[in-house]
Amino acid sequence: MAQQIFLYPTVVGLTAVNFEKIDIAIGTGTLASALFGIPAYGTIKAPTVTVDRVNKTVTYTTSATDNTDFSGHAAGTSGALKGSGDNASYNQLTFDQSLTNWPSELTSGSDASPDQVLCGAVFAYMVIQIFDGGAALITSLDVTASANRTTGLFFVSDPLTGMISDIDTKTAAAFNKQITFANDPDEYKYWNYRTAESGVPKETDSVTFSSANSDKIYVKYSIVCGFSAGTENITESNLDAITSSGTQATPFTSADVTVTFILGWTVIA
Repeated sequence: MAQQIFLYPTVVGLTAVNFEKIDIAIGTGTLASALFGIPAYGTIKAPTVTVDRVNKTVTYTTSATDNTDFSGHAAGTSGALKGSGDNASYNQLTFDQSLTNWPSELTSGSDASPDQVLCGAVFAYMVIQIFDGGAALITSLDVTASANRTTGLFFVSDPLTGMISDIDTKTAAAFNKQITFANDPDEYKYWNYRTAESGVPKETDSVTFSSANSDKIYVKYSIVCGFSAGTENITESNLDAITSSGTQATPFTSADVTVTFILGWTVIA
């Protein structure tokens, strides 16, 4: 007898299932706190973040890998330093350092370029950490001027001359790399939850940055500032009662200070 085919007359309904999906709204979340920051520091050119869900990678790119994409250190009010007194103005940022009595050249957004404001801020913080007297010591000192950071009255030289190029180089590297889910699972998931949706809606594989809206990317940085013995700069021949100015003491050789700050990069095309 040949096989017979029977059709059941009604649909058998099953218990509903849900596919869980995480989407984080852009502009929410908070960055870890820093001592201070310059929310309008520079520009970042045509950044992209692409999530490959098949190969489990996240690829960062900018329009080019040279540092000029990160050199928007324009003078003007955009370069003003922000501290704890400004926290109410920022939903995503928190600053820990009070800027009371800090030089107005840092906090007013004067004609100093943002990179020199940043150098001045790190210099000011180190003075406050090491010298008795607090911020009042430098209230009237324009620390945005490199010449005022190299007088020898506080420190022999200005070690911050290379910090700005270091920021540009390492920021460029951070935005021109590829990470994998296997090695950086949390960073992968962070961007996976933030890719844009099309109008259908369909989930895309990229994070949308808008130059037309002057989108902002905040980045937290950390630098360890240490101390070393400087070159003796006393000329004994000018002191008729002194034949030797003595041997340098080094009480601060182990007094490393970690300085953290947040910089804001405005997206440009």
